[in-house]
Amino acid sequence: MIGPQRRFSRFIIAVSCLTAACDRTPPSDERDRAASATPATASETDTSAFHRVMDSTVWYQQSRELDVTGDGRPDTLLLQAFGRVVDSLAITFSVITSGDTVLVDDWASDYQLVDPPHEAVAIGPGRDAYVRRSLDNTLARVEVAPFSDSTLSRPWIPRTRDYMCGDDANNCIVGEVRTDLAPNGWTPDQIRIAPFDTARARAIVDDIRRTAVKSMTLAYGYETVNTYVWSPLAKKFYTVAACC
Repeated sequence: MIGPQRRFSRFIIAVSCLTAACDRTPPSDERDRAASATPATASETDTSAFHRVMDSTVWYQQSRELDVTGDGRPDTLLLQAFGRVVDSLAITFSVITSGDTVLVDDWASDYQLVDPPHEAVAIGPGRDAYVRRSLDNTLARVEVAPFSDSTLSRPWIPRTRDYMCGDDANNCIVGEVRTDLAPNGWTPDQIRIAPFDTARARAIVDDIRRTAVKSMTLAYGYETVNTYVWSPLAKKFYTVAACC
C-alpha cells in the first residue's frame, strides 16, 4: 500500500463533475459555501515531508542527466534529503528542464526504513549507510519508456464516490488539474466538491495523447511506484499511474 507519507489527496477526484455542467458557473450557494470556508493551516492541507521536517541542512544530494520529456535534450533529475537525523529526513525528487523545476515529489526517510536489513535497525552508521544506498538506488532506477496513448484511451466513467489515481490514468491527470486550479488553502474535501475547468483537463489529456513520446517511472521508499508523462501544453509532468 501507499505509505502514510505520500500525499495522495491531489489524486482523489469525483468524476461526477466530468460533464458539461462543470464548465458553467456554479450556483451561488456552492460558491458561497466554498468561499466562506475557513482556510486550513499548512499542517491540515500539506502532509509533505517539508512541513514535518523544518530543517534545510542538506544530508544527501545527487543528480542524474536523462531526457525524460522526450525533446532530445537531457533533463536534470535531482534527489535530495534535508535534515540532521536519518530517521526524520525530508526527501525530495525534482526534475529540472530548461532551468525550470517541472516536477517535485516528496516523502520522509522513515518510509525508506520500512523493514530495513539487520544492520540498519539501530540508529548509527549502518542505518545512515543503508539510507544513502537506498537513495542512490532510487535515482539510478528512474526509468524512461516509450509512451502509448492507449494508457489514456479509456473513457471517463462517471461515479458517485471518490476514488484514487491508480484506477484510471485520466483520473490521475484530472485530479492534478483540479488541485492546480484550487485556491491556496483549500482542503481536499473542498477541491473534491468544487466545479472545475473540464475543458482544461480534456485539453491536457489530448495534448499528452498527441505529443508524449516517453513516460518516466520513479520507485521509492517501501513500495511506491509512480509513472509520469510530460505535457508540453502545461509545461509540467502529470501522474498517469500510482501504485502501492
